[in-house]
Amino acid sequence: MITVDSVDLQPEAAFEVALANRLDFMNGRAALDDRWRQIQVTSDALQSNLTVTSSGDINTARDNPASLRTAKGNFRMGLQFDAPLTRLVERNTYRSSLITYQQSRREFIQSRDSLQKGLRTLIRTLEQRRRQLEIQGIQVLDHRKAARRWQERFESQQRHAGIQRLGCHEARKIAE
Repeated sequence: MITVDSVDLQPEAAFEVALANRLDFMNGRAALDDRWRQIQVTSDALQSNLTVTSSGDINTARDNPASLRTAKGNFRMGLQFDAPLTRLVERNTYRSSLITYQQSRREFIQSRDSLQKGLRTLIRTLEQRRRQLEIQGIQVLDHRKAARRWQERFESQQRHAGIQRLGCHEARKIAE
């Protein structure tokens, strides 16, 4: 009889092994992380910006470069504020990166679900084929036994009839 050892692997364990070892899932996870980092980069562009500027100069009296007069000097200081309200392009880029992240996340989850379903189907099919092979082995043994019985019956009829050789037509009649 033909026997095949059953695979003792639960679908959940197979799924964990696949997640840990399949490069396409590692790449998918890394791509999802990249999308998340892209959100952080584009959100940084939305922050307000405050710039402090200053400049100054000291003039000389008469045409003598060594005669510095602080009264003739200038000093300027300023603040420049860039509010996030004016950043339409950056805001649209940020929204686009959010949408891209959500799409990538859904695709990653869908591929995980597809893998899990495929593994369950594979394990179920493997067990089904193992059982079919055992059943077919039993059927082969039954057919061998039946063939032996027919051969014995045929030989006993040959002995009783005293026939040394039968034609094809006569052998078919005996088998029926």
